[in-house]
Amino acid sequence: MRRDRQQNVRRAFRSFPLHELPLAARTINPFAFYETHLAGGRIALLPFTLARGLGKGLALGIRSIFRVVREILHPQVDRQTIVPADTYWGALRKIHRMRKPVFMGSLWLRARFDVEYLGLPLPTAPPGIAAQSLMETDLDYIGATRRDRIIAEQVRRQHQERLEWVSLWLDRFGWTFDLLPAYLAQEIPFLANRGGEALRALVAACILDHNDIATLALSIGGLKRVFAHAADSGQDPRKIPGGLPDPVVNLRRLWHPVQRCKRPVAELFDLPCFPVYDAAQRRRVLRYLRRHRRVVRGWIKVLLGQGGPDPWATVKARMRDVLLRTDLWSDQILVLRAVQSLTMLDLQHNCELVWKLGGYTRPEPGDSEPDAQPPRSPLLHEDQAVSVV
Repeated sequence: MRRDRQQNVRRAFRSFPLHELPLAARTINPFAFYETHLAGGRIALLPFTLARGLGKGLALGIRSIFRVVREILHPQVDRQTIVPADTYWGALRKIHRMRKPVFMGSLWLRARFDVEYLGLPLPTAPPGIAAQSLMETDLDYIGATRRDRIIAEQVRRQHQERLEWVSLWLDRFGWTFDLLPAYLAQEIPFLANRGGEALRALVAACILDHNDIATLALSIGGLKRVFAHAADSGQDPRKIPGGLPDPVVNLRRLWHPVQRCKRPVAELFDLPCFPVYDAAQRRRVLRYLRRHRRVVRGWIKVLLGQGGPDPWATVKARMRDVLLRTDLWSDQILVLRAVQSLTMLDLQHNCELVWKLGGYTRPEPGDSEPDAQPPRSPLLHEDQAVSVV
């Protein structure tokens, strides 16, 4: 019974030896198909050829159904002593192929929320808190493709660029890692001893652009640099200054709609987030905005539609709402980490189960060494724990 179970498991998780087939049997050659079945007037026999193939397939299906029914009605232990020669790595590839979609889905979801998972420290926080990228460890564990690794690097680069802006915003409001606990003790006493959680909630909200926090703040920063470049008579008005954030392209995806905003562009000069410009500088700025309207149009719409009389005060109020809901943000991050841990435990359990039932601990026929041990899940590391600091 044990050998029969091993054979069944190994047959189910073995890899088809495609490389052992002749080249003609594992390639498709349209010219060879034409020469074999269509050329020389054989196309006239094509209906009969298709009918014969259909008949062979039908006969093969009936025969397979008969054999399966017979095996179910009269089960017999397979007494063959030949065990498929595939190693555990063939079974592991199949397990990963089945479980990888859920595994990668939880990985991408956590990567959107948790910057520390990418090896990026929280802005203004000590760098030792997130010194290692756990996402790279998980990608190695699942055997990620080159495409997955390119996407992961793009996500990490985007988060890193966003964190540079977030650091400026936190420094502006006095909510850095060192100053935030004092602010919480004075304004939100129940969070006085939870500065790390509050900072993590702020960073997650800015990364996800919750309540258009990042969109509004980036619009302020982008337009401020554009104004400074355009107001300088020594700058080339045909060029765009460097270091600008990504333009706002789709205004319909915002939390607060701004399509119907009818405020004139000239009202931007009255906002306290911009320095005072004289009449000549304002004319240069307006000409520059018209010239590069495709880049600045979204920022102008967001600032005039959402900023109110003081855009930075609006950003600060939205970030303060996040601070008041620190418990909710911490719970969400905790749930994400728990869900990812469960997916990794499920994958590890399947690997160990197939390893034991398939008897892969024994040497393969013709091999002197046993199979390698099943890979251990990296979630057992303390860095992958679901606790929130």
